[in-house]
Amino acid sequence: MPFAKPAVGRYSGPMEDRSFGERADATLEQGSVAAERALAYGRAALVTAMTARSVWIGANWGDWASFAVVMAFAGYVLHRARTGRLRSRDALWTVAGDAALITAGLGANVFLHDPDYRGILLMPDVASLAVTVATAGFRLNVRAAALGWLLGAAGALGLFLMDRAANPGVAQATWSSLLVLELALSAVGAFAVFTARRSRKMLMDHARAESQRDRARSRLTGLLRQSHDARSTLASALLNAELLERALPKGGPPRASLERLVDDLRQLEAEVRTVETRALEEVTLLKTVSPVDVPAALAALRRSFRHEVPELRTTCPEGLHLSFAGGEEGFVRAFRNLLENARTGSSGRGARAVDITITRTGERAMLVVRDDGPGFEASALSTRSWIPSSKETGSGLGLGFVLGLVVASGGSVELANAEAGGAEIRITLPVAASARVSPV
Repeated sequence: MPFAKPAVGRYSGPMEDRSFGERADATLEQGSVAAERALAYGRAALVTAMTARSVWIGANWGDWASFAVVMAFAGYVLHRARTGRLRSRDALWTVAGDAALITAGLGANVFLHDPDYRGILLMPDVASLAVTVATAGFRLNVRAAALGWLLGAAGALGLFLMDRAANPGVAQATWSSLLVLELALSAVGAFAVFTARRSRKMLMDHARAESQRDRARSRLTGLLRQSHDARSTLASALLNAELLERALPKGGPPRASLERLVDDLRQLEAEVRTVETRALEEVTLLKTVSPVDVPAALAALRRSFRHEVPELRTTCPEGLHLSFAGGEEGFVRAFRNLLENARTGSSGRGARAVDITITRTGERAMLVVRDDGPGFEASALSTRSWIPSSKETGSGLGLGFVLGLVVASGGSVELANAEAGGAEIRITLPVAASARVSPV
């Protein structure tokens, strides 16, 4: 159904605010340092195993020198990590160090080799070049992964040329052997770059989701503080008004006006309590984002609104699970608010038919809620506030509640009025991680 332009309001939350940038930098920094620390332990474990093997079968002085240098390098990286001096930008020189040490260690075999030596590219140890290229992808740094790929390929070429020059009658590796190795290193390098990009994106998405939840919590905490202050002021005003009401004689115009004022103050206090209750509920739901069995949740909604919304129709891929703040409870509450808004409507007319259509594209899902009611008021589509209202006299708490949960889940909300009439709400949400392997 086409939209009536420009009657569209979009709410997706903060995507590039400073808090997100700071959180993303911190997350990437921690991940990079953790990867470097793990790789340093891996270097030490590998050298220890190779040393034990060399003691068993024997090794030349070049092997022992290589082991000592690699162990010293691993110790230096670990020392920087433990003292807090290791940074994500250090990935470039650690990758270069790994490539240089592996190439140098293999190069020693070119000059110090066994009698049955047939060429450096035909030795199983040359696989360590592929390992170096692969591990470069775990540093969350695409440039470091690409550098590892480049240095691995250059190291293989250099070893091949050095072997041909130093052992012309012994080295049996050919240019075809080099080409096969370079193709293998290219495949590993492409995987390393992909791994770095993917891991970095996952951490950025996590940081973005955490930033959005923090912002939502901060907004709700501020709302709770303001509502508490407002309720305290209202309680004081109500108490003074009630005392004044008791002091005035009954039956007079001043007394009647004061009674109306007391009723208004009581109603306003009740509304403030409602705001506090809603905010507390949302703060509780924002604590966790968990998978939701969407078909089961929609079935529960159909049962709840079978009388209020007689024509409630839902379309959803089988087995779809979405990530949502508060899990199934938060999802059902959010859509209950949307259905209640559609049912009550505005201008004395609500919707009788509501369609909820869900489609999945990759790792995101689009949820469209369309009704046959009067649609949104113009103010709801033009505002960028957190609490747009679908009614002329509405407080906006229902939509504000939904927006907070959706944005905290890593999604966005778009409000629109269709040309044929009725409101349309488009919600995008991330597919739960466990359901991403096999799109429906």
